[in-house]
Amino acid sequence: MDTGIPQFLVDEQRAGALLLAALAEDVVFHHPLLIESVRGREHAIRFWAELDGLAGPVVFTHEFRGDGVSVLAWRATFKRIFQGVNIASWTNGRITELRQLLRPLPVVKPLRDALKARLVDRLPATLWELPPGIDKTPPPFDPDEIVDAKLPLPTTEDITFHSPVFSRHAAGEALVKRVIGHAAAIYGGRTYGPRLMAGPQALTQWAGRVAGLPIHAANLSTFDERGRMRELSLFMGPLPTVELFFDQLRPRLETFLDRSYFVEYE
Repeated sequence: MDTGIPQFLVDEQRAGALLLAALAEDVVFHHPLLIESVRGREHAIRFWAELDGLAGPVVFTHEFRGDGVSVLAWRATFKRIFQGVNIASWTNGRITELRQLLRPLPVVKPLRDALKARLVDRLPATLWELPPGIDKTPPPFDPDEIVDAKLPLPTTEDITFHSPVFSRHAAGEALVKRVIGHAAAIYGGRTYGPRLMAGPQALTQWAGRVAGLPIHAANLSTFDERGRMRELSLFMGPLPTVELFFDQLRPRLETFLDRSYFVEYE
């Protein structure tokens, strides 16, 4: 299907620059590290330049295109490898909305600290934090509660899950569904966007809420020959809400996961 959107990975070395060149002047940039979006292409360009300076080179790995939307998935290294997705909404050949989501939290937190020091002159300090008055108390739960992952597609028995908050992956259908089920108990019902396909991979956006705040996510799934999900990478943002999500989720997970999943990186 011809979506009218450029195919960026035809020129993989310049994909990031081509994406930024297509930004509208008043693009809404859903910054991965800020609690609120900012308007204006200069914010996205400055962020990408600072990111490339700290963690480059950025290597693009997947591209998805749909009706009015395109997604570039990538990886970079800030002490350790981390991953991101750039989700662009298009109108009349220009990007009018850009959302960036990152994973995993143990790398993104020190990356945030480094980027904040570089961007402090352009962005108010309040944008880096949760709004005042948010209840950060983890909700009560029953350790024996039966949870439902509510995954929309079948999975393989040996599925691998690359969490947005763990320092290592989870493997095996029972464990992965248990982890996602407890996560779903925190962020509640999900509102899904369209599924974009590229070969055996799919990219799906969704949104939930944590303590009343919106949390946005993207599932990058890989399927086997029978259409079962065999690998899932989950990206989330914005970071202040993701940190709150993890703080509320961790007490649940510590009842059955060992400490190796929760390692903090300096």
